[in-house]
Amino acid sequence: MVQIQRSKFNKTHKLIIAALVLSICLLGLWLYGGQSAQPSHHAAIIDNDELLALAAESQPNPDIYASSLVKPGDPLFKGLYELQSLRRDLAEKALLPLAEAGSSDAMLWYGMTVLRSSVLSGGDKWIHEAAMAGNPYAMRRLVPAGETLQDCEWYLGSYCDDAWADKAREAFLQRLRANPDDVLSRYAASMDADRAAEAAKQKYYAPLVYLAKGYGKSYEDGKLSDEKARKVVSLLIMAANDNFTPAMDLLSSVFAPVLGYERATYWANRAIKLGNNSVLGILFRNIDEFKINSDRSYLIKSPSICIS
Repeated sequence: MVQIQRSKFNKTHKLIIAALVLSICLLGLWLYGGQSAQPSHHAAIIDNDELLALAAESQPNPDIYASSLVKPGDPLFKGLYELQSLRRDLAEKALLPLAEAGSSDAMLWYGMTVLRSSVLSGGDKWIHEAAMAGNPYAMRRLVPAGETLQDCEWYLGSYCDDAWADKAREAFLQRLRANPDDVLSRYAASMDADRAAEAAKQKYYAPLVYLAKGYGKSYEDGKLSDEKARKVVSLLIMAANDNFTPAMDLLSSVFAPVLGYERATYWANRAIKLGNNSVLGILFRNIDEFKINSDRSYLIKSPSICIS
């Protein structure tokens, strides 16, 4: 009986970790491959009444894959899971056959994976192949530094070219014309803040969390009002309710003062249960509370949380 229960626990734990993995993986793809233009703030997410209304009605979602764009059964699932589990060798084995079979998404991920091991690994060629096959995310990887947030020349050498920026935008528009409901391409083609709100309504939260980080910086600098901070928090809670762990990270760190100790710790613990490493966040939060209240119970809580 113990072995059966342990087996069930391990299976459930792996599925939960996988959900976290893909939320982070897809956030990373958007961050590293989708920022060839600065987001427009003409329609700030905290001014979107429809989005705020949805956030107010948001409830915890029991589906751990609610905000995941790649789910079990998707050919990329195994490779992305292994990649974010820091098992790059297994990720390479899972992604290479897909890349060789012509999947431009697999080419991109395989290229990015082997490139982490060495700039001489040939990963640059795979990313270029993905771009040549029409993958707009790969195209944006090939835009020289200055337009994107990464240094193309350092890793992708002679493949870098400013012309890829326009090609990527056109590729996203082509995807959008083929599928008008493709919120990823709709946002990537414009990078407008109102598109980020539209994407969030479809449970694609990476753009929203990226914008929320900007608000978080303003909050830490004392440049964001409490009212606006509460609006940002409500939007992050909506994403967290759909098990998007990067939103939980912000709630349990930058915006912890807005939530209060108990709620911030709740989201940190929730992120841990989904496989995220929020232990240090809880530890530092408890130390801060001890400095404020001189209550040693906060110091006692920290080791027990870290051990558990």
